[in-house]
Order: sequence, then structure tokens, then C-alpha cells
Amino acid sequence: MNPISFSDKAQECYNVVATLPEGYLMSKKLTVIPEQCSGCRICELACSIRHFGKNTPKKAAIRVLITYPHPVMRMPIVCSQCKVPACAQVCPVDALRRVNGIVHLYKEDCISCYKCIEACPFG
Repeated sequence: MNPISFSDKAQECYNVVATLPEGYLMSKKLTVIPEQCSGCRICELACSIRHFGKNTPKKAAIRVLITYPHPVMRMPIVCSQCKVPACAQVCPVDALRRVNGIVHLYKEDCISCYKCIEACPFG
């Protein structure tokens, strides 16, 4: 049995993301519709697999914040492309750089220190 099971909709989303050309996802700003978020976190998984080739959701450019107990709220949080990106300022190897107005992650330079995640005001 597969240890991770996805709904048909989540699997469909993953299949679409996995086939996109390299660089496509970072060339546009991602917009989410919070009302449609089920909290499955497949977006985190798809992003990490697409950009890093492995299941490392902590490195994903999207997070799903889930608050409990009542009411349960699910809020997908994506990179806000800040005018002054705190993540890029704290990166010790300059793996996050702004190019043509868009903050890009150069994964070949990334050392997985996660300082960018700690510095991000949005989580």
C-alpha cells in the first residue's frame, strides 16, 4: 500500500505541476483561492518535488497554515515577492536573488540552512 494517498483532485494537480517546464513556476506569481483549500498540503509536496526532486515540503514556496480548534481554518501562504525580501537578505550564499523584479531561488546554490524561512514575515 502506498504510504501517501491523495484524492483524485490532488493527484491531478500534482500531475500537472510535475510536467511543467523548469523555471515556469517561478516566472509568475502564484495566486491561491483560500476558500477552495482543503488542507491536503499537496501543493507543498508538488512544489518541493518539482523544484528539488524530493519530498521536502519545508523548502516549498507555499505553506498551508491550519489553525485549530474551532473554527478550523486553512490558509495557503505563497511567496509575496516582497519589495525588500528579508529571505534574500539573510541568505549566506546568495541563493535568493531578484531578477527582473522576481525573487528567484537558485537551488544549486542553496545549502538548506532554512534561514530564509525563519526570516520570512509570512512564514
